[in-house]
Amino acid sequence: MQTRFIIFRHGETDWNLKKLLQGRSDIPLNENGRKQAAAGRKAVEKINFDMAFSSDYCRARESAEIILEGRNIPVQTDKRLREWNAGDWEGVYAPDFFKEHPETIPAFVDGVGELDTPNGESRNDMRQRLQAFFKEAAEKYPDKTILICIHGAALRCVLELAVGRTQPGQFLPLSANLARNEIVYDHDRKAWGLVEWNYRGHLEELTVKDAF
Repeated sequence: MQTRFIIFRHGETDWNLKKLLQGRSDIPLNENGRKQAAAGRKAVEKINFDMAFSSDYCRARESAEIILEGRNIPVQTDKRLREWNAGDWEGVYAPDFFKEHPETIPAFVDGVGELDTPNGESRNDMRQRLQAFFKEAAEKYPDKTILICIHGAALRCVLELAVGRTQPGQFLPLSANLARNEIVYDHDRKAWGLVEWNYRGHLEELTVKDAF
């Protein structure tokens, strides 16, 4: 028996387009982001979802609602699915930020090690709240298929459930806007597994930029 999680990163926002660290800022989808979400709907049209969750930020919630358009499945929000709290780094232009703070790249981009954010959230705190949600949902909803719509850095912490902590020399790209990802929890083995990461085939006719 498995609990199946189909997980999308939210669609594009203007801050994504401008390469700004978005964090806890509640930035809405732009028109391209809505088109991406509509394409995501086609990517899961043959999947029967039992329920859906998103963070309470509008970019994630609206992405999930667009993906589920035409289905009678309400999107439930949970604050544990929020993006990383960027604190003093909120709204900073990412390319300049990483040039000025190269020491943050291993934890922020590659998922190696820890990161304490001035007046924000540590990577460990983010990991704990996100993984707590997924572990709870897996136990509560055995043999169910669940749509999840969350955020880029948040997705990285979820990935760790399936593949463990990234090690030096190991690189996994950040999930692109509206990329499809899938992890499962096997109740017989009591183990997590990765099925798919950063799939973007449904977005071939749309503009999809790298995370940074």
